Amino acid sequence: MRRILFYMGEGTLQNILRRTIQEPMICIGGGFHGIFISTLLGNALWFLGIHGGNLTYSLHASVYQIIKNENISAFLNGIPAPHPEWFMNAFIAIGGMGCTFALNLLMLFKARSRKLKALGKISITTSIFQINEPIILGFPIVGNPLMIVPFVLCPCVNLLLSWYFMVYVGLIAPPSGNFTGFYLPFGIYGFVTTGHIGGLVWSLVLLILNVFIYYPFFRIYDMRICQMEEEEYAVSENC
Repeated sequence: MRRILFYMGEGTLQNILRRTIQEPMICIGGGFHGIFISTLLGNALWFLGIHGGNLTYSLHASVYQIIKNENISAFLNGIPAPHPEWFMNAFIAIGGMGCTFALNLLMLFKARSRKLKALGKISITTSIFQINEPIILGFPIVGNPLMIVPFVLCPCVNLLLSWYFMVYVGLIAPPSGNFTGFYLPFGIYGFVTTGHIGGLVWSLVLLILNVFIYYPFFRIYDMRICQMEEEEYAVSENC
């Protein structure tokens, strides 16, 4: 067997597996297109009540581990991460899946309905640390055909813009490849990810953009909730 592998020019069975399985998998599932599909699918599945992030991770875990190791190895050797787009969670999950920190701010400062005002106050602390289950289940995002649109759109737009300005244009420092925890506070997460103050500034820019994307959808839904609350109040008064 060793002689056959030697004549094949591979040397070991591990090398054959790397060239025939691992490298094609990274080519297909890695890079920008891989993280974009993962982001799109992972957020869209929340409409069905499925934790999209966990599901997509189970599908690309083998590729992601290789990519992460290559990024960390590059960071330790002082060279740019070869797959920086896979370390952009600080920008494609601002406030958690769906970039709901912007939605939380709208609830806190712009909501007219009692329900959304209360939810905004309850969830703001967790949103700062990228935890948004109170919003996903309490707003709700699950089963909501109106709000799933900005919920999916914001992360995809953030990823496209971050990749373009960081990796392609070089205007902002890309993720350095160092390991960062997902639950770091907003702003600090972006700063630590890039190792540069530009990461914090870029987080603020994307947050403002997300607020504008969410606003028209939020406004429509808030008006619906207000109308429902008024009808419930009228019924209770008549009783």
